Amino acid sequence: MQHQRRDDFWKHVSFCENFDEYIVPTLVIAGWADGYRNMLLKALVGTDGRAKAIIGPWAHKYPHFALPKPRMDYHAEAIAWWNKWLHENNGADQLLQMRAYIQEAARPTQFREVDPGFWI
Repeated sequence: MQHQRRDDFWKHVSFCENFDEYIVPTLVIAGWADGYRNMLLKALVGTDGRAKAIIGPWAHKYPHFALPKPRMDYHAEAIAWWNKWLHENNGADQLLQMRAYIQEAARPTQFREVDPGFWI
């Protein structure tokens, strides 16, 4: 409760304060319904190609059980990424710079199990 704004308490552990400090390849996964959705785009720009990104329709949850649907096989994505950079030449570094779920129009509602749209 003492740190409601972006002060030094948060900045010292924030990836986006100085992208040059982070030299490891990074996979950023976020959701359009997540409060941190702008971090994904900042990482793509700030890391000069060292980051890959996936953004889906989800809230702040793991994408394999998050709502709204469609969901994503988070475990397969994460394991392939880690395997690539730890020991295996599996092509994970050749993925598109960004994969995004483009949401189509939907009537406003308090809860939606599925957001209509498509992946690009």
